[in-house]
Amino acid sequence: MSQQALDLKSRRGYSFSDYLADSNLQTVELLKTFITATSHLSVFLWGNSGLGKTHLLNAACQLAAEQGLVAHYIPLKQWKTQSPIILRGLEQADLLCIDDVDQVTGSKEWEIPLFHLFNDMMERSHQLLFSANNTPDAIKIQLPDLQSRLTVGLTLHLKDHDDQSKQKILQFRARQMGMNLPDAVSQYLLRRYHRDLPALWEMLDRLDQETLAKHRQLTLPFVKQILE
Repeated sequence: MSQQALDLKSRRGYSFSDYLADSNLQTVELLKTFITATSHLSVFLWGNSGLGKTHLLNAACQLAAEQGLVAHYIPLKQWKTQSPIILRGLEQADLLCIDDVDQVTGSKEWEIPLFHLFNDMMERSHQLLFSANNTPDAIKIQLPDLQSRLTVGLTLHLKDHDDQSKQKILQFRARQMGMNLPDAVSQYLLRRYHRDLPALWEMLDRLDQETLAKHRQLTLPFVKQILE
C-alpha cells in the first residue's frame, strides 16, 4: 500500500469535551496543555485497554487542527501489517499521534524507522504523542536508543475506573446518545455484564436500538426484558 492511500485523519466525533475524565482529569488537562502550550515535545500516554487512549489521541489531533497545526493520527494496530516505509515523510507534520506503539515494538523492522522518525520530529521541534498499554520501560523494545527516546518526554498514566466512575461514564455516554440511563439501570448493567467499557458501549448501542424500535424509556423491567 502506498503512503498516499493511508488515512491520516483523526476520527470524527472524538473530542476532549466528549471524554468524561473523572479520576483522570489531571492527566487529560496535561494532555490538552501539551497541545495548546507546546510545553513538551513528546508525551507517552499509557493505561489498560478500554480507558479511551484512542479517543484522547484523536481528540489531541482535532485540538491541534483547531490551533492551525497539521496533525496526523497513526493507528499502528491497523498499520502493523504494512511495511514501515509508510512512516516516511510523516516528520513534516506538526503533531503525530501514534496509537498502540507497543503493537509494533519488539520488531527492529519497525523500531529503527520509529527511532529515526522520533529524531526527525525533535530536530524540527515538532510534537509526538504515543500511546501504549504499559510504560515505555515496560513494553518490549529491542532497540535501547528507541526506549530511551520514549522515556525522555512526559509520561502520563490513565488510571483504571472504579465502579462509581464507570457508572458516571456510562450515564454520560447514554446522554450523548440521547438516552436517560437511571441509576438502577446503570448499576444493573455493571453488576450483570462485563465491566469492560467497550463491551458496555456495545450494550448501550443495543439498548438504543431497542428503545427506538419500541418507543420505550430505559426502565429496569424493560432492560431486563431485552437482555435476559
